[in-house]
Amino acid sequence: MGSPGTGRADLSGLVDANGQPLDHFTAALQQEGITSLEQLLELPRLELLHTLRLFMEDLDIVLEAAARAGMPAICTARQMKRGASGVLPTFLPRLDRALGGGLTVGTVTEICGAAGSGKTQMCLHVTAQAVLSDAQANVVYVDTEHSFSPKRLEQMLLALAAHLQLADGAVVSALGRVHVLRPLSTAQLVEAVHAIGQLAAGPARVTLVVLDSVGALVRAEFDRDASMRRFEHLTALSASLKRVAGALGAVVVVTNQVVGLFDEAAASCGELEGQAGSKLQPSLGVTWAHNVNYRLLLQYMLRASSGARGGFRLDEAGAQSRSIRIEKSPKSAQATVPIAIELGGLVEPPLENGAAAHVGTPRPT
Repeated sequence: MGSPGTGRADLSGLVDANGQPLDHFTAALQQEGITSLEQLLELPRLELLHTLRLFMEDLDIVLEAAARAGMPAICTARQMKRGASGVLPTFLPRLDRALGGGLTVGTVTEICGAAGSGKTQMCLHVTAQAVLSDAQANVVYVDTEHSFSPKRLEQMLLALAAHLQLADGAVVSALGRVHVLRPLSTAQLVEAVHAIGQLAAGPARVTLVVLDSVGALVRAEFDRDASMRRFEHLTALSASLKRVAGALGAVVVVTNQVVGLFDEAAASCGELEGQAGSKLQPSLGVTWAHNVNYRLLLQYMLRASSGARGGFRLDEAGAQSRSIRIEKSPKSAQATVPIAIELGGLVEPPLENGAAAHVGTPRPT
């Protein structure tokens, strides 16, 4: 049971616990555009009830049948190690070493930070490196905040191409392999993610998917009275993004804002140290925090200072001096890497002992 070349199991042959076919339910699902087990299992229950106009008991039967049909195979740790995913380097050497080589393929990495901390710059940097280091690579960039700048991306690409002494056509080719989507609602975002997953069946090889940002549309559509709908949307979205990462063999990068914590008891998950010892937490709460595989925190560099308010001040480089901290990783220890944002993207500045700066530049393949 499956669609050739897509890696997505279709709905044919669904049966209930007694082995009775569920063809009438399957037809209703397909009429609504739900054609795979993955789509069915990742949609919120309330949305399915409303769309299909089913009783709860009937929906339970359909979802249980889908769960049985789509049960993943059991494998050993040795098999998992042999088939271990690769990485997409950021070409920031110290960060890549700390991450075990780069951003892990088949996973979702969250880049969080305050406004202006450099989240979009990090996304553009990784995008530029991905398409310039691999002449066949494609990037899908989902821009929910309308912050994507083709001019800034071209600026990074031109600087990197000049450093690598690449032909002029390399930048034109790279720009043509960055595909931008701008959904206007959470419903359009869900459809966009489904469409991205279907690219696995096509000839284009997608190595990176960027969602900047994950919270923009959620904040606009779901108020405090819609917490259950928000919970279901985020859970379904995270499941979809992970499936996309696996189906494409790609890295998925999402950005998220941080919020200040005024209640210490509220910092039950994902608490971060902010400026002057304040407490910060990525937005979207505990539900989202558990659904990302990796979390990187972008923040301004602070240095101890006896004369500064709160005992901290921005260093001499001011707003250009930042750091990336690994906050969550299944294979890396927590680490902090200083960075700066320059014309060609992100760079690692010189170490205090006078070592040269690490410039993030790839080698084309």
